[in-house]
Amino acid sequence: MDERTLLAVDDYPPNLRLLVKLLSKFACTVLTAESGVEGLAILGSRRVDLALLDIEMPGMTGVELARRIRSNPALESVPLIAVSAYPDASVEVKSAGFVDFLTKPLDRAKLFELVEKYIGRRPG
Repeated sequence: MDERTLLAVDDYPPNLRLLVKLLSKFACTVLTAESGVEGLAILGSRRVDLALLDIEMPGMTGVELARRIRSNPALESVPLIAVSAYPDASVEVKSAGFVDFLTKPLDRAKLFELVEKYIGRRPG
């Protein structure tokens, strides 16, 4: 089975640790970034099969990061899932090019369903 790489971008370390713990169940490489700038750098240097982006981050927001990703032909096909504590942000994220939306606190079943949908692999 080919190696899959997932990227989680969130400025709050406990959220990243939770995402790594949950995403690791997919037997994938899980990369993390604590800012939009760091996430963009990773995307520019590594192949990523799916990215989960926090919407509210200082500096570059997840929405701005998504727009930059979508404007880069080399990255435009990477599925992006928005993660936010604000359920009403779903309209804004769709216009930024996200394929899906998760609210915090994370619903583990919904997270697993979406990751499986976009990487074609079930959690172990």
